[in-house]
Amino acid sequence: MNHMRKSHLLFTVLVLGTTATSVASLPIVYGNVMHAQSSIQKSAKAASRDVVLTGTDYAANFTQNRNATINGDTATLTPDAQYQVGNTILNNKIDMTQSFTLKGKVNLGDKSKLQGGADGVGFAFQPGDTDVIGNSGNAMGVGGVKEAFGFKLDTYYNEPATGATVTYTPDPAQFMDSSSARDDYSFGGFLDGTSGVVSTIESTAKKIAQPSGNTFKDITVSYDGTTKKMSVDFDGQSWEQDITTMLGQNKSMSFAIVSSTGTNKNLQQFQLESFKYTVAQGNIIAHFVDEAGNQLDPDEIQSGDINDTWKTKKHDITGWQFKEVQGAESGTYTANDQEVTYVYTKAPVTPAQGKVTAHYVDESGQQLASDETQSGDIATDWATQQKTIDGYTFKEVQGSEKGQYTAADQEVTYVYTKSETPTTPAEPEAPVVSHHEKTTDAQLPETGRTIGLFAIGLAVLTAIFAGASLLFKPKHN
Repeated sequence: MNHMRKSHLLFTVLVLGTTATSVASLPIVYGNVMHAQSSIQKSAKAASRDVVLTGTDYAANFTQNRNATINGDTATLTPDAQYQVGNTILNNKIDMTQSFTLKGKVNLGDKSKLQGGADGVGFAFQPGDTDVIGNSGNAMGVGGVKEAFGFKLDTYYNEPATGATVTYTPDPAQFMDSSSARDDYSFGGFLDGTSGVVSTIESTAKKIAQPSGNTFKDITVSYDGTTKKMSVDFDGQSWEQDITTMLGQNKSMSFAIVSSTGTNKNLQQFQLESFKYTVAQGNIIAHFVDEAGNQLDPDEIQSGDINDTWKTKKHDITGWQFKEVQGAESGTYTANDQEVTYVYTKAPVTPAQGKVTAHYVDESGQQLASDETQSGDIATDWATQQKTIDGYTFKEVQGSEKGQYTAADQEVTYVYTKSETPTTPAEPEAPVVSHHEKTTDAQLPETGRTIGLFAIGLAVLTAIFAGASLLFKPKHN
């Protein structure tokens, strides 16, 4: 790559809202980066997510960016001009659990480095969104994006990078010509950019022919989803690399074909013949965090076919209360991962409470009255009291009648005995009282009532005696 210029192009991550199923869509321009709305073929919606693209499908399934243009089955990544950056990005992700095969032709231009040619063509894979690409130049669209890797056909040898931000290491020394002409060699090799700084895997690097005559040469990029080995065949040579470590836990990858020029330049193109791959499912990731962004519950990830619907819901988290949701709680799967965040605040602390129960029983333990239960904060005071129960007499209390609440439940028992029924004594007979009065003691009341009664009685007796005298008088003949 041209060490005299380094166009540090790092696309900003832009999440696409929806995925179009039609092949035609108007591009959306963000600054100087052009993004076409993602186009997923209807076959990706079927039970099988296998897709076979041909040259005529290029424009419908890849997005052209910056100086790149797609015309029919051919993408011009850079025109033969200085300081150009171009790439085409697949609109959906590749399912890396399955195999894929990309077949096409590459034109590296008509000039070697000595003749003023640069920079080459790269094939970049990264797990982020489909509109993310690494730095250009020697970074080959891989440097600057963590977990990225790829393969390059490099027509310009680069020495160590300078500057505050370094996204690539120098090319392998064996491709630098030590002669005064400095017509360094072109080469091909795999790239490891998983750290964010891309390096050529030297064990895979091989010299290739210098660009000449704008000739299209066959290239095949293959991947075995079982063995995790990627292979490249170009211009009669073969490369192979086990990408297990670079792939890591990622199950899907975004894919781009990239190129650039600097003070040296070339017309650089890619012609698509066929691309057979499996469309990766979309993911929705639900996060559960506090207001500071600290995770409270593990992320919940759902996957589904593109355009299928999804729905998330909040979790019940002990000690926390739900505050708000950031993002949509339902939607449809897209090529890029989607996220929703549930935010929680600390729940108010409720003081721990204790309980005390008072029982009221007879000597045999039989309940005489309803239990009395009290509750309160631990370490606060409580008190119980005995009850008055008809027919029973309080005997004793078992346990404390007062105390403080504890974490353990407490009990107190009031015991009663049966009250004795008192015997009612018979009432004594009233004494006989004589009502004879002494006449000599009688006193006449002042009203004269007693004298009147006596006179009436005397008159009655006189009449009786008079009648008797007449009855018994002898008759005279």
